[in-house]
Amino acid sequence: MASIRKQPNARWKVTYWTPDGLAQRSKTFDRKVDAERFAAKVETVKADGDWVDPRRGRITLGEWVEQWWPMIVHLSASTRATRRAILDRHVLPKFGRVQLGRITHTSVASWVADLHESGLAPATIEKCHQVLSGVLQGAVDAEILSRNVAVKVVRPRVHQQEMRFLDAAQIADLAAAHPERYRALVFTTAYGGFRFGEVAGLRRRRIDPSGRVRVEETCVEVAGDLHWGVPKTDAGRRTVALPSFVTAMLCEHQTRWSQPGPHGLVFTGADGGPLRRSNYRNRIWLPALKQAGLEGLRFHDLRHTAVALWVRAGANVLEVKRRAGHTRSTFTLDRYGHLFPDADEGLAARLDSMYGENGDSPS
Repeated sequence: MASIRKQPNARWKVTYWTPDGLAQRSKTFDRKVDAERFAAKVETVKADGDWVDPRRGRITLGEWVEQWWPMIVHLSASTRATRRAILDRHVLPKFGRVQLGRITHTSVASWVADLHESGLAPATIEKCHQVLSGVLQGAVDAEILSRNVAVKVVRPRVHQQEMRFLDAAQIADLAAAHPERYRALVFTTAYGGFRFGEVAGLRRRRIDPSGRVRVEETCVEVAGDLHWGVPKTDAGRRTVALPSFVTAMLCEHQTRWSQPGPHGLVFTGADGGPLRRSNYRNRIWLPALKQAGLEGLRFHDLRHTAVALWVRAGANVLEVKRRAGHTRSTFTLDRYGHLFPDADEGLAARLDSMYGENGDSPS
């Protein structure tokens, strides 16, 4: 049991044994009531098996990051690069020399407020918080900390960036503004809903004659280097059926521009090698947007365009979820629910029809 003794300096010292009974720990308080509360809490935590040695929290966050970071192996190359940049730019300058056990909810909240005051966008602040919270959660999982003090810190509200959707005529105009080599890329993305890394990593053997495209591999450019991998989630590995006119474009494209053989890349750069996002964006995409009068459009908006076209063609939420490679239907609804404005009215009309088939009428 923890013991409480008054010290010569009139402070109160709590002494207790570690759960294994091999060492003693202590903590000093100004008031006896605080010492009593701590003594009761530490015994409860020990009994529940949740006790964490406070001495382990003396390691600084910077020292912990150097241990923890090499163990984070589940991230894609692009996500890993983004999080490392946030660590180096925003997290380590503030907390790198602070002992983990001395990082408090208040200090994290103050840091978030400073980021907001500096003019960072709410979405960027949210990512910074996620990175710091991940570092602290790693320390909790490693039994260095007893809890993650960043979890309940309030952040600025993130307003979702407005999505742009093209209609069929605008898609055709954008494709026409591209050199011939890249026109099928525009149609494939705008009607198939693929991410850039998915079309950059697409190989000829992943397309069957009927126009079904299997997404199995990605190619992402990070700091000038190409990283080959697989989609982040199981849902991302999917098969998408393209309309016949896009399939015909792809067939012609493969005979003219794709690398040879079943393992050859479908979409390539001007030199016939892998399609690099930076080169494509600067040399092809941005000039094409200007020519088509679509300045400000992001390549990812072609993916949003595909979803809008699917919904307009009658796809339901589950079909959109599957084709887009979303993990959860709730994400699909949160992201694209506004594209289903007539669903309730359509249901009401069908219920009216069912009632009419019964042959009865209201009295």
